[in-house]
Amino acid sequence: MKRVLTIIVAFALSGSINAMEGPTKSVPETATNPEEIREAIDALTDFDNVQSVHFTQLGREIMVLWYNPFFNRPASYVHGYYYDPEEKKWILFFNDFVDGTYGLSAWMPYGTPYVVIYDVNGKQVSTINISKVPRTWKEKTSTTILTSDDIPISFEYKDNDYPITDEMIMNAYTINRNGHINDMMEPDPSVIFKDNESQQIIFINLHANLHRLYISHFYENEIPDELIQIYTSYAKLNDKDIDVKKRIKDLIKNATIIEKEYFTTKRNFRLGMNSKEAISIYGEPTKKIENNNVTKLIWNYDRLVYGKFPRGVKVGVDISEELFNKVGYGFILEITFRDDKANFIYMVNMFP
Repeated sequence: MKRVLTIIVAFALSGSINAMEGPTKSVPETATNPEEIREAIDALTDFDNVQSVHFTQLGREIMVLWYNPFFNRPASYVHGYYYDPEEKKWILFFNDFVDGTYGLSAWMPYGTPYVVIYDVNGKQVSTINISKVPRTWKEKTSTTILTSDDIPISFEYKDNDYPITDEMIMNAYTINRNGHINDMMEPDPSVIFKDNESQQIIFINLHANLHRLYISHFYENEIPDELIQIYTSYAKLNDKDIDVKKRIKDLIKNATIIEKEYFTTKRNFRLGMNSKEAISIYGEPTKKIENNNVTKLIWNYDRLVYGKFPRGVKVGVDISEELFNKVGYGFILEITFRDDKANFIYMVNMFP
């Protein structure tokens, strides 16, 4: 009799566990609109607890839904759909099961190829990679090369850096450093972005009000001396005895992953291009330094208080080195080439 009871109990437990393993019905693979998806998933649970978010960002449309079909278990199924503009339908591309929490939330950090899922305590519990999701618009490519004559007299640094937005910087700083806007006055406020495919890094050192004081663009395995010097200066200033290169590598480990398109400057220059292409875009450099197979081109652009060059002065010409050294503001661009292929772009954005 005891053995019979044991078998019955084991069978009952096995049935309850299997009931938790998946929803009673499969979710739709495709749908014509979000309402159709919502209705189908509503039918999978006896509880009115299906939640969803709809993201439209950088030409992609993403819908994420989650629900808990269980009576007394803190767990949810998560499903992700994207809109295919050619097929003109919504397509299922992500399924996950998150255990241990009664509630979820989703966020799509601006400019990143991910949707991040959080539990009720704000802990990241799942990530949806959307890098392969098609866009509703096609990327525009341009082969137009700007010459120095095309560059306007007003040469503000924001016309020349990268298409990374202030919102992307704030998101990256908050996520990667668990910091807040007021923390940016610490000795080494920085945000780091990375493209996994090409292993490129953009390292931005910030000043007040999101001012991009130094921008370093390089390959992950080639940390530039200029960036090491910045952190060495910070360390000396604050009496910190740290391994600077290790510190930079640790920061890179927490880099925010963004798409490759952000690693081309607003003037269409990127790593891997040659020195002739750089000169055709930025004009003749102020200074040229050569050492074996390494060449560094430097452009000094004075940015006067009223933001304009004196009339008749060409871009790329060092119009007032004395003023620049005395007052200490302006825009400096340095591009380093190894075997005539750019492997480091460095921008210094000084200000009055």
